[in-house]
Amino acid sequence: MGKLKACIPDKGMEEDLQDEKSIMIQNAFKEYYKTETEPSDEIEPSELRGRFEKVLRKTNEIMKKLPRCAFLSKLDKPWTYLDMALPILMGHKQTISQPTFVQWMTAILNPKKSERALVVGTGSGYQTAVLAEMTKEVHTVDIYEDLSREAKRTCNNLGIKNITYYVGDGSGGLPEQAKQEKFDIIIYTYV
Repeated sequence: MGKLKACIPDKGMEEDLQDEKSIMIQNAFKEYYKTETEPSDEIEPSELRGRFEKVLRKTNEIMKKLPRCAFLSKLDKPWTYLDMALPILMGHKQTISQPTFVQWMTAILNPKKSERALVVGTGSGYQTAVLAEMTKEVHTVDIYEDLSREAKRTCNNLGIKNITYYVGDGSGGLPEQAKQEKFDIIIYTYV
């Protein structure tokens, strides 16, 4: 297995995402996109940008195939394609992340079909579904059983079967049945 990759959002990251694009491309992705054959010198920003843009396009293709509206309530469907976070009406003050946020967080991780991912904070299941389409398998944990159950139903209805769901407080580690799992990617989707 390769290097463990993790993406943990900070409060306010969504608002700062576009402003920080250049810094993120030049710094945050540098280690993820190095190969064994590359010298340890600085990677040219144009080369790094090209690699990242390729991953962004791949992520965008996956997201086009996944109907975001499937993860929303009927009341929120008119806002499906707005680039904004929307409330999950099941409560718990949870939201489905804005599409560009999901796209950027996924692209930062640069997921591979051979990798196993852990999503801490299942929520609506949208981020989990995007990763499931790009990796071998995804394990996801949420503290709210009803959110986990609804996310599983939605993903199953979309034919996404490579996800294992857990209910528990992921901030304190995984539930007992998942502690033996090893992951290439870990993403925290709650703030």
